[in-house]
Amino acid sequence: MESCKRREAQSPASFVPLSLLRPIRKADRFQFIFLQLPPCGLGPPIEIQGSFQYLGNMKEVAVGILTRGNRILACQRRADGRYPLKWEFPGGKIEKGETPSQALARELHEELDVRATVGQEFYRQEWIYPDGLADPGKDGSFRIFYHYIDSFTGTPFNRVFEQIRWVRLAELEALDILEGNRDAVAFLVNHGIHTR
Repeated sequence: MESCKRREAQSPASFVPLSLLRPIRKADRFQFIFLQLPPCGLGPPIEIQGSFQYLGNMKEVAVGILTRGNRILACQRRADGRYPLKWEFPGGKIEKGETPSQALARELHEELDVRATVGQEFYRQEWIYPDGLADPGKDGSFRIFYHYIDSFTGTPFNRVFEQIRWVRLAELEALDILEGNRDAVAFLVNHGIHTR
């Protein structure tokens, strides 16, 4: 039981994975059933209901994996911005009328001054950040489309980040990754990367 308590104390509580939420549409908001697992899996899940109006306005984001040999381009968020100094992959919000690929190509040019050929989507997830739970007026819920970048022209130039860095997968795991990107990092570690 002691080791079980230790694992609970170390488990992250900074996010709400949408796989644990069951949506029911009600007027202008979603009613959700959250399944809370009891300590160490003892007993059945407990259902907790909650309404989150902002989830009906989930923002869609396209993210790109740029590679150079066996390295991936990682970008650090600015110190004076939201989620300061967290590491992430380049990309941004999908504007009205854009496909994820179109949005990603535009964002990579705006952020890094490169012209990219966007490849296949390899991962997709939905994520809620805790500040979005506290303030529905903030962008707190995201649907994220991850794409490989088949090729790009130009040398990535940092226009918006604190810094950018080419890293190996082992180095990527050691960075302070933005919570919403961690599952994608785990996927890349387990499945490898497309090399350029």
